[in-house]
Amino acid sequence: FYSKYEAKSNLERNLVFTYYLQEILNVQGISINHIFSCYRHLGLKIPSFPQTLIDTKKRKGWIETADTDNLKVTREGINYFEHEFAKKND
Repeated sequence: FYSKYEAKSNLERNLVFTYYLQEILNVQGISINHIFSCYRHLGLKIPSFPQTLIDTKKRKGWIETADTDNLKVTREGINYFEHEFAKKND
């Protein structure tokens, strides 16, 4: 799933991971540990948690971080992901 998109920053990676967990896998109670595991699984450099998620919320409004054990993609995040996020050319 991740490889289909051109995530150029941790903010975009956070959106891809949260969207995937929420919308594709239907995970309930997405936590920091879920996002951390996505970075590790893909072999990506792990950013500072929870700051990276807070930054995604403050700078882009793509995820809701009020409860770090129940992260959610916001309407803004869904719209950006589904209509504006750059996909890789196959």
